[in-house]
Amino acid sequence: MINQRRWSGFCVAAAMVFGGLIRFIGIGRLSLWFDEGYTAWLVNHPFGELIRLVRADTSPPLYYILLHFWTSIFGSSEIALRSLSAIFGIAAIALVAAIARRLPVHPAGAAWIFALSWWQVDYSQEARSYEMTVLLAALMLYSLVRHLQKPDWRWLVLLIIAGTCGLYANNFMPLYIAALAAVAMILPSAVSTQRRLRDGAIVTSALAVIYIPWVASLASQIQRVQKDFWIPRPGLLAICEELARICGIEHFWTWDRYLHWLMTDTSREVPVVAASLLTIGLIIAFFGKQRRLVLALAVAGLAPPLLAALISQGPRSIFLPAAFVPSSVMLAVLMAGTRRWITIIIVALIAINLLAFEIERTKEDWRGAAQVVTALPPVPHRLIIFVANEGQLPFDYYYRRRAGEIETGAPAGFFDIDPPRTQLRVLADGDLDSLRKQIATGEFDDVVLVAAHTDYSDPLGRTATYLRDTLHLAQRTELSNEISILEFK
Repeated sequence: MINQRRWSGFCVAAAMVFGGLIRFIGIGRLSLWFDEGYTAWLVNHPFGELIRLVRADTSPPLYYILLHFWTSIFGSSEIALRSLSAIFGIAAIALVAAIARRLPVHPAGAAWIFALSWWQVDYSQEARSYEMTVLLAALMLYSLVRHLQKPDWRWLVLLIIAGTCGLYANNFMPLYIAALAAVAMILPSAVSTQRRLRDGAIVTSALAVIYIPWVASLASQIQRVQKDFWIPRPGLLAICEELARICGIEHFWTWDRYLHWLMTDTSREVPVVAASLLTIGLIIAFFGKQRRLVLALAVAGLAPPLLAALISQGPRSIFLPAAFVPSSVMLAVLMAGTRRWITIIIVALIAINLLAFEIERTKEDWRGAAQVVTALPPVPHRLIIFVANEGQLPFDYYYRRRAGEIETGAPAGFFDIDPPRTQLRVLADGDLDSLRKQIATGEFDDVVLVAAHTDYSDPLGRTATYLRDTLHLAQRTELSNEISILEFK
């Protein structure tokens, strides 16, 4: 028994070391992308201004506050911006193993499944709040498990602290808190139902009181999302893709290369197969000895995304795939509860998927976009237009490093930085009126159009068409992830 425990501890430690290495190696290699550019811009503001700007965003402030102080110490390079998420990701590996150790689950299997998940590695190398919510969800589940095994007010306090931080880190965290409330009633324990209800009421009341100061800001953010946001309504395929990601599987070149003889369209069939295997495995497990444990972990991990998918069938979709990356915590523990040989197969498949992801991984190349524009022949007056306008933020991050302050003179509505709108949309010819007036002045030697995410912001390419009809197209450069740079004379 002692040797087995030591071996398990060694395997968990190895998962943490290897997981840490793959989360930090190459962390600054790729350019910041759209949303990371927003993060870099936001955390560079004074604290009071940061809070004001976050209220106009769609997220709570905690992650930005922590990163604000983090970058004040370590700087604002890509590595500095992303390393806080990497640390959250490594800590989450340890918590996943700790949760599994308290349950009839293989701790090493859970640690390796979680450590090798391409989704976890990806968000551990991104300057966004998602990996922080993963750590907080894991901490909430761990606190709940410990309290149900041996009730202690200190675990309730830790659960309240983790839940509070989660609420102030991600607006989807109430779905996970509600799921964990159900788990508290399902998870096998000697604690009476009356005690569970009482403790649940204490935790819920405390979280509600602590969250009150942010409710007004949340309401305004909800109104903004209801007015204009881009999240599509999920269909069955989108739900299958989400379940596959949660399990650490996604469509990459590996499946195209080795499953083409079996599947005609791996981009659709791989997530469907992964979701189907998950469903079949859950059904089989429900008839086993640990059915309540299986049900509890399934509710904790799958209820939030499935509930969001159901709500999203209404007037406004809230199905943001990245918001449900915390579900990987519960699914890693759940999958590690299978037979050892099945766990080994799962780890192998996830490892292959991670390798394919690392080979194929790309991000929007805003670093390259800044290099292209700074390489253009210098002119006294250059107008730079961004469609969508948030493209200015990651572009500016690199451009200012290379060329100092940008002098754009951009027309109102095309260069809005304080704060940036969700998207600049060009859906009719009238949306170009301000640009027409600016071009008509003839004040600019050339015009540079930086276009990205145009499927939403300018689906018919009206901006480029107008400039092409009015001016002479001198140069066009295509960068990764559909970033286009067009220079007009």
